[in-house]
Parts: sequence; structure tokens; C-alpha cells
Amino acid sequence: MVKHVSWGDLFDGERRPVPDRWTDPQTEFLASMLYLTVLWGGNGLGKSMILAEIARRALRGQLAWQTPGQPYTVIIAGNTWTQIGETLRYLWDGIQPGEFKKGIRFEGGRVQGQRLAVFDFYVDGKRCGQLRCGTFRAANLAGPRADVVLSDEPLPEDVHSELMPRLIGRNGRMYVTFTPTLGTASNIDYLWRIIDDHGITWAGEIQAPTTIENCTPRG
Repeated sequence: MVKHVSWGDLFDGERRPVPDRWTDPQTEFLASMLYLTVLWGGNGLGKSMILAEIARRALRGQLAWQTPGQPYTVIIAGNTWTQIGETLRYLWDGIQPGEFKKGIRFEGGRVQGQRLAVFDFYVDGKRCGQLRCGTFRAANLAGPRADVVLSDEPLPEDVHSELMPRLIGRNGRMYVTFTPTLGTASNIDYLWRIIDDHGITWAGEIQAPTTIENCTPRG
């Protein structure tokens, strides 16, 4: 089932300027070549903003590990649609006219209850790649294949285990940002096992305390 609905206000509303200078943690996050990169720290570091910048570049094939001109499918995953909407708000600010159409469609997959918001991405008027958005559930995200997965909160272990092997098989990447809280600290032991395992060379972390230095764009 494909249902088309209008979401034109995301494109027609007030657009904020997109930064052209970044902090050291943001720059390191952008430049990462790892299959899994985790950026975590306090509030005010611009984590959601840099996640949106990665989404824009990923759709355009502009990240260092990407092949220019190749179509890419990007998934933005979140715990709630409100959380996903915050990342999308930053994303739309830097989108150029014609890269997305004024519409969104919801696709139901083979898994009961699966519902993904899908945006088609265009280059020179031709459809080239997709942006897909979905909430956390292993069954919900089991069907779609992606080249890039972005999350502004740690994925549940079953969701991570569902998506990560496919990404590696497609030479894709996963980017995760979050601020540690009591609600998340006990749920991401699996993530620390990956990060702290010296035998796993394809994953890494960027820990950024909230300091003036870490919050100051360079240049």
C-alpha cells in the first residue's frame, strides 16, 4: 500500500541558514570512514545539526567514502516520529530546490505494521536515491535496504543487529549521535562492547564533553 500525503510546510516554511563551518567533533564525525561512528556528549554540541548535514551529503554522494553519481538510500531512524521530525527540520534547511518534491508517501511493507515515510531524491530532475524514515522496531526496519543509517538516539540492539550486517555488505555506514541519560545508559551495553573491542576496527566513537572549545566552529 502506498499512501500519498502533503508535507509541503516542511519545504515552504522559514528556512534557517545552514552552517558552513563546523566544530572539531562535527568535522571528525563528517570525515569518518568507519562503518559505525558514534558521536556522544552533552547537550549543545550540534549533534542533530551535523547528523542532518551527513544526510544531505549522503543523498548527494558527497561523503568521503561514497562514489559520486551513484544513487544512495538513506534511512533516518528514531524512537518517535517527533524525534525524526527534528532531524528532518535541520535537513530541509539546506535542501536545494528540486532535490525533493513537495510530498511524502508512506509505504507499508510485507511485515504487519511496517510503515515507512519515503522521500524520493532528485538530481537534475531525475530520481536518484531515496530518504526513508522509520521508528525503532526490528520488524519494522527488516525489509528496507539502505546505504546509510542515521539515528539521533542509540538503536535498540535488535534493530542494530538487523541493519548493521546489511550496511557492511553494501559498503554502507551507520552514524549515531546521543546524549547519555539514565534512560539510555542501561540499554546500550551492546554498543560499548563493539566500541571497546580492539579487534573490531570498523567501529569507533567520538566523545565530546560540552566545552567552549567543542562548541566553537573553526575558521
